[in-house]
Amino acid sequence: MTKVLLHQANAKMDHAILNRLFRECGVREIQERIMPMTISWLGNSSAATLPTLYDLMRKGRMDGQRLVSGDVVAFASVGAGMNINSSTVIGLQEIRASSVGNALELIQQARPVWLRSRGSTSLRDAQPTLPVVYLGEMSYGSLENLRDFELQAIQEIRFIDARSATTRFGTGHTGGVIQVILRP
Repeated sequence: MTKVLLHQANAKMDHAILNRLFRECGVREIQERIMPMTISWLGNSSAATLPTLYDLMRKGRMDGQRLVSGDVVAFASVGAGMNINSSTVIGLQEIRASSVGNALELIQQARPVWLRSRGSTSLRDAQPTLPVVYLGEMSYGSLENLRDFELQAIQEIRFIDARSATTRFGTGHTGGVIQVILRP
């Protein structure tokens, strides 16, 4: 194998997957640059991660990483429902381990990218597009309302991208949704 291209939701998880894969195959020494990473500068681009990574390497746009004729490349991605160390879910274990007081502080600490603007939605309206907060399936307003949720009451917090949020909740979610699920 010349390269291993993994979906990049979490660098630590990807390195663990690579180590396990090679261990299972009986390979003791892993080539240093066998798994190129883009998550540090492109973030988790969901389903676009692998084709983007492949294209960057094919065109020689990744420093020190290039694909040439004859290379053997393995592609891998995690499936739906995989949320251990996921960049789109803050689960109960991570919530319990945090020392902050509310949902907004936790997201600022653990997933600050969720709070960033997705840009404006039109040339006429330059307002930044931010995620909408949901409590379960009910709209709960702006990001500041995340301060209302004390950590001990939260089961899980999810980031839902704009496309999925629009499909699920209707229009008006171009910045995505931050969904808070309370403990039963």
